[in-house]
Amino acid sequence: MTLVVLRHGESEWNASDRFAGWVDVGLTATGRDEARTAGRQLRAASLVPDVVHTSRLARAVDTADLVVAGCGGPASAGLRTELLNERHYGTLQGMRRADAVARYGAGPVARWRRGIDGRPPRDAEGRGESLADVRARLEPYVASTLLPQLAAGRTVLVVSHGNTIRMLRRLVEGLSDEQACALEVPTGQPVVVQAQRPASYSSI
Repeated sequence: MTLVVLRHGESEWNASDRFAGWVDVGLTATGRDEARTAGRQLRAASLVPDVVHTSRLARAVDTADLVVAGCGGPASAGLRTELLNERHYGTLQGMRRADAVARYGAGPVARWRRGIDGRPPRDAEGRGESLADVRARLEPYVASTLLPQLAAGRTVLVVSHGNTIRMLRRLVEGLSDEQACALEVPTGQPVVVQAQRPASYSSI
């Protein structure tokens, strides 16, 4: 029983340093190459997934499809759920990071990005999430879907987003909030955990 977590390949807004959040942006050519490489890495490591979970955002779904094609995994995406979406960045969505710092200040932007309770200004529909909000929405997914599938002996690939993966590892690995918030999650790099040793993570 093995869990593999993967941040989607480089997106168009990663490349232009914009906050994407729940906005559906596509992969760059580099991002597609990262996904294909990740698939080959999984195949070479004999870690072909039995089931694949993704967010509902195209950059994660497209990454998962390319990974599966590269490793020979299951034809269906398995589970697509908003619970695995990136955090909603409120009014910051679509804004360049430099412009956000110019408008709100470096300190607030840093707290919104990596503080567990830092919530960016809400958008016109009242939406905007802290990392703690993301952690809370992941808890039912981890308890009712992910852990039972791992306990059943399946190899599960989760293709998601940087902040979501931080909080997913927080829950599964038993990290502190501070440790999870400090994690660096590069695009397109699979990270593996053996379920019988839940604190043992390694990049392929």
